[in-house]
Amino acid sequence: MQYRVSVDDKRQFVRFVTLLLAILWPLALVGGSVAAEGVEPAAVQAPLGAAFTYQGQLKRDGGLFDGSCNFQFTLWDEERDGAQQGDSQSLADLAVLNGLFTAQLDFGNQFTGDARWLEVQVQCEDDEEYTTLAPRILLTSSPYAIGLMPGAQIEGAVNSVSGVVRVVNHGVGTAVLGVAVPSEGATYGILGNAFSPNGIAVSGYTENGGTAVRGLANDSGVGVWGSSNTGAGVYGESANFNGVRGLAHNPNHGAIVGIHDGGGWAVFGTSDSGAGVVGLSKTWVGVYGESESAFGVQGKSGSGSGVVGTSTAWIGVYGESTQYEGVRGLAHNANHGGVVGIHNGGGIAVFGNSPTGDGVYGTTAAGNKAGVVGVNTGNGNGVYGRSNGGGFAGFFEGKVGSRTVHILGGADLAEWYNVTGAVEPGTLMVIDPENAGHLMPSTQAYDTKVAGIVSGAGGVNPGLTLQQEGVLDGDTQVAIAGRVYVQAEAFSAPIQPGDLLTTSDIPGHAMKAVDRDRSYGAVIGKAMTGLDEGAGLVLVLVNLQ
Repeated sequence: MQYRVSVDDKRQFVRFVTLLLAILWPLALVGGSVAAEGVEPAAVQAPLGAAFTYQGQLKRDGGLFDGSCNFQFTLWDEERDGAQQGDSQSLADLAVLNGLFTAQLDFGNQFTGDARWLEVQVQCEDDEEYTTLAPRILLTSSPYAIGLMPGAQIEGAVNSVSGVVRVVNHGVGTAVLGVAVPSEGATYGILGNAFSPNGIAVSGYTENGGTAVRGLANDSGVGVWGSSNTGAGVYGESANFNGVRGLAHNPNHGAIVGIHDGGGWAVFGTSDSGAGVVGLSKTWVGVYGESESAFGVQGKSGSGSGVVGTSTAWIGVYGESTQYEGVRGLAHNANHGGVVGIHNGGGIAVFGNSPTGDGVYGTTAAGNKAGVVGVNTGNGNGVYGRSNGGGFAGFFEGKVGSRTVHILGGADLAEWYNVTGAVEPGTLMVIDPENAGHLMPSTQAYDTKVAGIVSGAGGVNPGLTLQQEGVLDGDTQVAIAGRVYVQAEAFSAPIQPGDLLTTSDIPGHAMKAVDRDRSYGAVIGKAMTGLDEGAGLVLVLVNLQ
């Protein structure tokens, strides 16, 4: 027997319009959070699904068939041969009246814009097996479905936040999904264009703490990319929270990173009343700036802080540069500093540390100003210097002026001398006649070559030392004035406070000057402590006579 199926084009309905809307038109984004707040989602309705109705006419031996038949339907991507799309659809005992039959078919989402052919197999009464009807039937689209094919455009004039196309997903998933699969070239998963001055190319709106717009890159790509020729590449605004917020979980990468190829600011912060840039860190750097040729961090503000860094455990603001200043402050007001440090916890307001250079360096060209100024409004130090490696706590090149000099670390005035022979603190020294400019320990009584006492005995350190590098160098500090302990002997006469002291026959020792004639020019100073017998240390007020 011969069968033939004809299709009534007027009654063929390919009902997958809603499905194609969800897949092929991903640009139904709400045009602004303010306008979208008054829009309520439509009531939940049963989804249409991917099923469609197919109607045909069956003829048997040239005449219209009446009865019931078993049908099998398959979907193909070519008219002949090709690959089957989706599963086969079998309908048993389908009624055929005056040649007409209606079938509900569902091959799933197999209609993505490419052509599809339907193959029909039929087994009616008295048939031992199925008969495959030829040719396959091309499934044509309804007029509005054509407008949703790849590359098609939908245009309209809808003055509503719902837009020309609106897609609502009431389940847990994505309302609009855009996927671009080419391995090279400029591709866009979702592309939005707005040509009005106040328009938004892509806008997201969310409630209840969700994310309005989110970008995700699984490899080395960019999660969200913003580009602009004249305006802001990415602009974030919030009434009660962060305008733009970045979160990073890799310790080697920043939550927000700015890169500028044109020589401008990588990150720029400006504020009319608050902070231009604020950095907050609980364990590391509040704000980190790095530059190979210019500023690591620069902030500008009309009335507030240009840059503010806050950290509860480490550095509030950190700047690093390989060729320039790590942190630089510039102020034009004479009453305010370029860089100001304030510490409310009793610590260091400004701290400078350099492994090889200067910790803190200040310079000025003004004749009545200082390169570095330290002011203490209490009873502490205006400027404090300390050296742990044996160097100078404070060093000045040029004249030093002071209204008052108060020395706390020593009690004598000493000079550096080269000495002959081994000496120890407290040794009484005389001029070495054999070596110009050298000193040596005293060796005879009433020596008029007496010069001073080696500093450091009895725990009394030099208070002020004199030396001209390269001209009058030396290896030993010898007190020439002030108070210092000297090695003394009381064998010739006991020593009492106020006695004049001179050299002794015991090398490096002082004794009481009892012979006034011989004492002229040989006195080292006056004793301030006594020595009744033997040898020991005596505190001397050095005053060469």
